[in-house]
Amino acid sequence: GYGDAVPITPMGKVFGGIIILIGVGMVALPTGIVASGFANSFRRNRMRFEAELDHALEDGVLDASEQKELQALREQLNLNDDDAELILKIATERINGSQPPCPHCGKTA
Repeated sequence: GYGDAVPITPMGKVFGGIIILIGVGMVALPTGIVASGFANSFRRNRMRFEAELDHALEDGVLDASEQKELQALREQLNLNDDDAELILKIATERINGSQPPCPHCGKTA
């Protein structure tokens, strides 16, 4: 090869294997922690938006000021338009008493 150094002795191979596992763990563990943190943050933001939407829909109608507040909150929480629309659709379906759509595809069963 390009002058790669490879362990030859059995003890060198064991030591090399341990070093490989430690190296993978040093990358995989922090990556999992960061990804979990992002997922939890997104879930909290979505739940906060849903709670505000439920509060705004208590009277069954979204007036212009409530829509403006929800739009500002959506932008503050970095939710995209599609997520906000789906949350709104699910909330209004829940209020109207019909079956909510699938959160993945938006279709009703």
